[in-house]
Order: sequence, then C-alpha cells, then structure tokens
Amino acid sequence: MKIGKYEVERVLGSGASGTVYLGVDPDGVRRALKVLPSGLRGDSSLFARFRTEIDVLRNLDHPNIVKIFEVGENAGQQFYVMEYLSGGSLAEVIAKRGAVGLGGALDVATAICSALEHAHEAGIIHRDLKPANVLLDEQGRAKVVDFGIAKFAEADGVTVTRQVLGTVEYMSPEQAAGGEIDRRTDIYSLGIVLYEMLTARVPFRSRSVAAVLKSHRYSMPEAPREWNDSIPDWLNQLVLDMIQKDPESRPQSAGDVAERIVQGRASQEARRCPGCGAQLETGQVVCVRCGRNVETGKRHAVVTGRVHVVWRRAFVIAVAVGIAAAGAVWSLRGLRLPDENAISNRESQQNHFSLGKRFFQLGDLQNAEKEFRRAIELDSKSELATEAATYLGLIEARRSGARAQKADQDAE
Repeated sequence: MKIGKYEVERVLGSGASGTVYLGVDPDGVRRALKVLPSGLRGDSSLFARFRTEIDVLRNLDHPNIVKIFEVGENAGQQFYVMEYLSGGSLAEVIAKRGAVGLGGALDVATAICSALEHAHEAGIIHRDLKPANVLLDEQGRAKVVDFGIAKFAEADGVTVTRQVLGTVEYMSPEQAAGGEIDRRTDIYSLGIVLYEMLTARVPFRSRSVAAVLKSHRYSMPEAPREWNDSIPDWLNQLVLDMIQKDPESRPQSAGDVAERIVQGRASQEARRCPGCGAQLETGQVVCVRCGRNVETGKRHAVVTGRVHVVWRRAFVIAVAVGIAAAGAVWSLRGLRLPDENAISNRESQQNHFSLGKRFFQLGDLQNAEKEFRRAIELDSKSELATEAATYLGLIEARRSGARAQKADQDAE
C-alpha cells in the first residue's frame, strides 16, 4: 500500500481525527502519515481550511511539538506527514506500566507545558490533549501532536461520543458544555493527564458519556493523593487547581503551571535529610531512614519495626541515678531531675508518628493506623497527636473510597 510517495509499513494507531500509518519515503526515511476522516475527504472547502491551518501548525517549531512536514492528497485521501517517534505514546506507557514515577510525570508535564505555551502564544489551542496525543522519542522525551485538529472534527458535525473522540475523560467543563474555550481548557486537560500519570486512572469514568461530561461540569474528584500517597502536598494541590470547574480558578497559563512545578521540585529537594538524602514529608523532623533530627542534627536509633523504648527508659533512668548520686556526694540539695516519663513519652510519640507516616507512604494502612493511635495515646493534646488524627481521617477516607470503588465494580 502506498500513500503518495510513501510505502506504508503498518498502522500506528487510529482515532477520531484519522488513522496514522508508518510510511517510508524513497530515501528510506520513516515518517508518520495521518489520513484524515472520511468527512473531511468529501468537503473541499473544509479541507482547504484544513490546509491553511496545517500551514500555521508547520510553523510551530518547538522541540516538544511533533513536526509537520507536508500535507497532500492521494486517490481521494487527504493526509499530512509528520515526524515518526519510536517511543510510542504516553497512553501506551500508562497502559503497560501503570502510574508514571513522580520524576517522570513531572518531566512529561513540564515538556507539555512548554509545548502548550509555544502554541498558545501563536493563538493555537490544542482542544484534545490526552495521553494518546503525547508521543515519546527514543530518549523518552515527550512531544505533543495533533494541535488544533479537533476543531475540524467539530466543524464536520462530529458529535461528542466516546466512539468518535474517545477523550470525554479529558474534556474541560466549558468544552463539555459547548461553550467558548481558550488556553485554559488545555490547562484543565493537562491536569487530567497529570492526574492519570500519577494514579494510573482518570478522575471521571463511566459507561455513560453523559455521566462523564456531567462529572466534568459539576463534580470534583478525589484528590490524586488518595490514590497515591507518595504525591507531595504541593503537587496534589496543583493538580486540583488545574481541574477547577471555573477557568478563572485554574492556573492561567501553561507557563504558570511550569513555574509551580519548578518551585515545587525545589521545595521538595529542600526537604531532604542532610545525612542520607531521604525525602522528608512536610513537618517531619526525624528521618525515618537514618534517625537524624534535621533541626538539631542529633541522631536517634532508626525504628524498623515495633517501637520499643526500654533502652531509652534505661538510659534516662541511668542518667537520673547518676545525677542523684552526684547530688548526694556533693550535697547539691534541691537538684531536680528531668521528668523521665515526659522525655520518653515525647520521643516515643515522635517515633510512633514517624513510623505511622512511613507505613502510610508504603500503603500499609493497618499498621499505619496502629502507630498513629499509639502516638495519640501518649499525648492526645500535642501537635503530633493532632497530625496523627488527620492521618487517621485520611486512612478512613481512603478505605471508604476503595469500598465505593469495589461496590461500583461489583455493580457493573
């Protein structure tokens, strides 16, 4: 099979905006060929506008945007030629591996932000940003494809259905409502893509397209951190801000999103243990890995299982006895010993709390709950007890979400 001068090797993919083939030109150069939907083929005026748009897209010269080389027609088939990327799509990566690692997800999101910012400055809105439209080269660098193509499907009278678009899961509220859109609709879609990279799931999913569109317009999903507790607070909040219903409540540009990612990564790096480099959570003082108190520099024994404080009590008692003996010898009457219970309880509570957070990060909710409850029992009025109670609420919310999801699956 040939399309123009290109010998077709195989089909790379198919979707609402056309079928993509891998083709080879006479010089042996591989290119991706996108053959447009049948509706575009039969409308000469629409295709003429498409060619004009392609001329604009060809000027989007950016390292994170798939390069378009030419547009043509062959035997009634309209097609355009773009660079071929052998790394596949982000959708394929998520389907095979599940959630993308935190660093990889942020690298991809930053690359998409750069591509969107460049296109938006040229007055081009993507309209159909999704993992399938994010391709990867051999080095794993992300590039965005199909800028502005979705509006031609809309102009052709294509209805919004899962069969045609396959992207209702990524559609902004204003787009779902058929309203006017601007660059902030791409910000919303990027928020959904980032949510999926971090959790391996989209926030809204249903067998009913209408139900998904309604959720986009009126419902806020569970925070991504409910599905992946390794997500830092700043990133969890960024994703939620990007998928706000009101465009005015979202970051106003892709550049704003990229800046928040840079700032978040910097703050994340700042919260590492100076001793072993382990990442620390917000408010964490004692490193779980090496036992260093990052504020005082003092090292504590690392807790790797159940927290035992017998040796701490023995140490404190020994110190107290020594001081008492010295007091008797030197007649230092009135010397007041430190409150051993207060010291041991405070350190024990810190260890229980740190261990609880560690279990929580690993997804061991049962042991996490036990450790947080022990921390509260030691001193229910302390700040650590308050934080422990907050984590207990998160554990219960996560369990409730899991039960609800199982119920939905059973119902289906």
